[in-house]
Amino acid sequence: CPWQGPYHELSVHEAECTHPTKTGNELMDILDEMDQTRHKEMQLYNSIFSLLSFEKIGYTGTDDFIPRLYYETPRLTVLNQTWVLKARVNDSERNPNLSCKRTLSFQLILK
Repeated sequence: CPWQGPYHELSVHEAECTHPTKTGNELMDILDEMDQTRHKEMQLYNSIFSLLSFEKIGYTGTDDFIPRLYYETPRLTVLNQTWVLKARVNDSERNPNLSCKRTLSFQLILK
């Protein structure tokens, strides 16, 4: 059963769950669906990993910079295209430097 919920609702779910009464064929269909979903997720992961493994892609470390709430890379050429990566920390807040909760939004721009 793919149910994921809070522990205090477990007994209610167990009483109402239809999976224990399903036939083997029905369970195999459900497992096939779950396998297909996982396979699609792995294909996406593998394609991203494959793209990042190209020799022409460079990485820019940001550890040496003073912490900022906005970061923009210099123009970089990858796969014969010019790109810029812009990143912002807490771009939805009025005073992000006063917040303890950090979010990162980024944008990859083809120039």
